[in-house]
Amino acid sequence: MTSSMSNILVNVSTWENFDIFKWYNITKDKCLSKITMHLIEQLHFVNTLNINRIKLFNFLCDIEKAYHTSNPFHNAIHASDVVQAEFYWVLDPEVSKHMTEIDILSCLIAAACHDVGHPGSTEAFHIKSQSDYAITYNDASVLENFHLATTFKLLKKQNNNWQCDWDIELKREFRSHVISLIFATDINDHHSFLASCHQYIDNDKSFIPGSPNTDESKILRRKLLRDISLKASDLSNPCRPKHIMLEWCRRLISEFAQQGELEKKLGLEVSPMMDPAILDVCKMQIGFVDVVVAPLYYAWVQLAPSAQIPLNQMIDNKSFWLTKQKKEQMNKTNSLVSVTTDINNLSDLNNL
Repeated sequence: MTSSMSNILVNVSTWENFDIFKWYNITKDKCLSKITMHLIEQLHFVNTLNINRIKLFNFLCDIEKAYHTSNPFHNAIHASDVVQAEFYWVLDPEVSKHMTEIDILSCLIAAACHDVGHPGSTEAFHIKSQSDYAITYNDASVLENFHLATTFKLLKKQNNNWQCDWDIELKREFRSHVISLIFATDINDHHSFLASCHQYIDNDKSFIPGSPNTDESKILRRKLLRDISLKASDLSNPCRPKHIMLEWCRRLISEFAQQGELEKKLGLEVSPMMDPAILDVCKMQIGFVDVVVAPLYYAWVQLAPSAQIPLNQMIDNKSFWLTKQKKEQMNKTNSLVSVTTDINNLSDLNNL
């Protein structure tokens, strides 16, 4: 670990002071493997969970290599960002007190692997084009199924099997957790996922301090905390400090544009938001926050008080987009007035 890396990792447990792009500029193609390994070691899981350290690092390096560097957004930098967010959540005492070590490890590994091999295009595109991904996974959670299959195939490699000293029950528990975690990131199930979260929060008395905890309620609570924490990590871009949020926005638009070009080449209708020439960025960002991110974070902050800082940042970022949108609308209005005036002047000329 170099001094430059150490200086950045000093802030890895914070939300407002950690910059994933500074980390990437130093670590490059080891961005994901190094941060994930570091955080797992920070939690002492290599010893307490009897993990083969060398094989774990081999596994993380193979996962990192499987991410496509040609993707502006869905790449190893995004995965690293999600890992750091996940680490931030599990340090929250109101979260960690309900979780086991295997819960937390599953969250960190799932964060690292949740988009592994991502092709840089949406599930809707693959279903529409009937790609090999869609055919293999029967149009259902196409990308999540692919990420999971890739993860466990890489884990089966002899040099990557960091669970080699685990018993079968622990392996099964870990696998079950990771499957649930990565499926929870499926944006197509977002609203049903949120409805389930609210149902648990509203109806499960174990969330009320002093209430009795049954075994069933503990299991449900652990699953909820695992799944919602990864979903909040995966969708955290609008909640990052503004300069980081803007960089992620730029990268997302670039990746959308790549898909739009591919759709044109295939003779397909260009999907919404995939044509930068007509994309309203402010509208896209405000809508994404209002419909997807805000409802998730308002639910999450009820369980994780540490989510208040990202939530406040999300509100500030939305204000930035609203202000920008208002200015753009004023400029359009002024341009329209100018054009109208020009047309009237031409009419006056015709009357001469």
